[in-house]
Amino acid sequence: MNQQAIPLSHFLTIWIKPRGTIRQILDTNPQQYVLLLAALSGIYRALDRASGQGYGDNLSLIPLLDS
Repeated sequence: MNQQAIPLSHFLTIWIKPRGTIRQILDTNPQQYVLLLAALSGIYRALDRASGQGYGDNLSLIPLLDS
């Protein structure tokens, strides 16, 4: 299987076969996307916090991510 096809299939199959997808990831390379998921989680939390505080009413995206 092509290495570039694996990430795409994991992101698609997690919705229809979550248990099998997680098992395959754990059996092959469980640390492959740790940094990516941590970064995406941090960005999501920053935007969620800013949204809850109403910061988006007065600031653009870059200052929101910087705060």
